[in-house]
Amino acid sequence: MGVKFGAGFGTIAMAIALSIVLPLFAIEENPNETNPLIGTWELTSDWGKGEGKGRHILSVNPDLTGTVKDLEEDWTSALRNVELNGNAVSFSFFWGETEEYAVEFDGTLVDKEITGEFAIFGATAVVVGAPTFAPDALLTDSQRLVQLDPPTRRPVPMVLDTDTYNEIDDQFALVYALISPELDLQAVYAAPFLNDRSMGPEKGMEQSYQEILRILGKLDRSPDGFAFKGSRAFITDPRTPEESPATRDLIARARTHSPDDPLYVVAVGAITNVANALLIEPDILPNIVVVWLGGNGHDWPKQYEFNYKQDLPASRTIFDSGVPLVQLPCTPVVTHFTTTVPEMEAHVGGHGAIGDYLLTIFKDYREDHFAWSKVLWDMTAVAWVINNKWLPSVLVHSPIVTNDYTYSFDDSRHLIRVVYHLDRDPIFRDFFTKLQKHGKK
Repeated sequence: MGVKFGAGFGTIAMAIALSIVLPLFAIEENPNETNPLIGTWELTSDWGKGEGKGRHILSVNPDLTGTVKDLEEDWTSALRNVELNGNAVSFSFFWGETEEYAVEFDGTLVDKEITGEFAIFGATAVVVGAPTFAPDALLTDSQRLVQLDPPTRRPVPMVLDTDTYNEIDDQFALVYALISPELDLQAVYAAPFLNDRSMGPEKGMEQSYQEILRILGKLDRSPDGFAFKGSRAFITDPRTPEESPATRDLIARARTHSPDDPLYVVAVGAITNVANALLIEPDILPNIVVVWLGGNGHDWPKQYEFNYKQDLPASRTIFDSGVPLVQLPCTPVVTHFTTTVPEMEAHVGGHGAIGDYLLTIFKDYREDHFAWSKVLWDMTAVAWVINNKWLPSVLVHSPIVTNDYTYSFDDSRHLIRVVYHLDRDPIFRDFFTKLQKHGKK
């Protein structure tokens, strides 16, 4: 037969190479720790021969029931006959949503790694598996919903994670955060990036750090204990997250907060630093709310957005982890946050050293200013924390990050908050007013 398992299982006669992309996070464990199979496991399939890649989630409950979910084809099948005898593991499930084609697994579980083979109709597939996120293990749905409410405390405790030298909008966002009395900006982290302004992620991070120092200098703000270098590379293996001054500081600060008093982590670049911190110390998850400018709208056909696509494992980590998340999609939402040279000349230049610097980098960004406007993307993430009414949002189920830069959807997943519109005028009015007031000091 030529039964096709889509991106999830390939043609039956084909061997399936499966590998894992996500590490141990907060897995659900049996309270008496007698069955290490209990928890959530992620499998990523590498078909070869042009078949593409797929991903699967294996969930095993304490009563040894559970499911296998194909993240690419969006079907879920119940587990059957789950057994763990010593290190030997076996279970079965049906492919797809019909009970027609049974898949058998036999293998071992050693040192938190599953290895073995799938078998169906005489064909076999090599399987490797590792534990992954269980979003409800550290934070219940009801607790997460409370934290997804916009902040009411003033000033809001926050840190800013920024690829500051990537272009020019990060500089505006950093200044906006620093001059806003509604915010208690406690630290700023340099994020990696790779484009025509850097030779690689590490270089991008270093350039961002230097740009942070430049901004702080123009505002007479010391970087000591405030500005931190971040990750030197994008995530390649989430089982070995990278520790950096930024992740250490974020972890330490998050532990001084609580679900009742969370730290707002505003991220406006690749989400590498934040993902690494969560992977290193998952227990900080209930104490933070991540506000991320990243990805496109959930109905947008592709997610080739700069912040999202640079570090796909980090993006996947954030959406899968269950961390309270406010997402600001770039297209088609934040694309409306534009301004022009005449507006910058009228309201930014001439207002202190920092105003003159912002005007200069804005004008230098493009030589031809005729009929030209520029999106200042990153300011909007700061603006949401200041006044969420400027950026209305809704609660939706966290999307599934696929390997081909699209989203899949599962209405059983945890909720996140997503901005669907912005009112640009009051945001710019607020920024201009604060900048002009600061320039008079």
